[in-house]
Amino acid sequence: MLNYKGKSNSKYLKHLFLYFLEMVIATTTTTIRTFLEGSGALLYNSVLINILKDYVFAYTLYQLVLIAAFKLKDSIEIDALTSLKNESDRFQIYAEFKNKIPQAAIDKMKNYLTENPKVMLKNEHRVLFEHLTIAARSYNSDDILPEEFRMRMKQFSREMDHQIKVLGFTWMNSILLRIMK
Repeated sequence: MLNYKGKSNSKYLKHLFLYFLEMVIATTTTTIRTFLEGSGALLYNSVLINILKDYVFAYTLYQLVLIAAFKLKDSIEIDALTSLKNESDRFQIYAEFKNKIPQAAIDKMKNYLTENPKVMLKNEHRVLFEHLTIAARSYNSDDILPEEFRMRMKQFSREMDHQIKVLGFTWMNSILLRIMK
């Protein structure tokens, strides 16, 4: 059994510290700004409960904005990675049974996903789809053995799966943790 306790505890504390630091900076800045804009000067007679209420409100608002922005961005990324994973898994099935990949499937992927500007993909995803297309053509022309092709597709699928899972981690909702990772 592997023991990760030492490193993982210090990493956890580092992440926790960065998350709270981000939270404190964002909410404090928002709360002070609200006070300054609301009265022209910091309210000296404000009750602690109002400050706390404004602080919680600022934190909630900050988190909602982050979650909405990150979820939208991450959903686009997950969509592309899932499509890549699906295509590599589909190609892997053909190779498993030593069947040729239908040329229509390769052409559809190339024309629709790689070259269609209407499909919202990053350039790096278009390049990955192009690599899948090239690999599929190489497999069909017997330039790659079925076992080698299956291994490549399985490895590619595993990498896409890992990236999809990383996007689901909670720390992805923190600007500082995204930068630090």
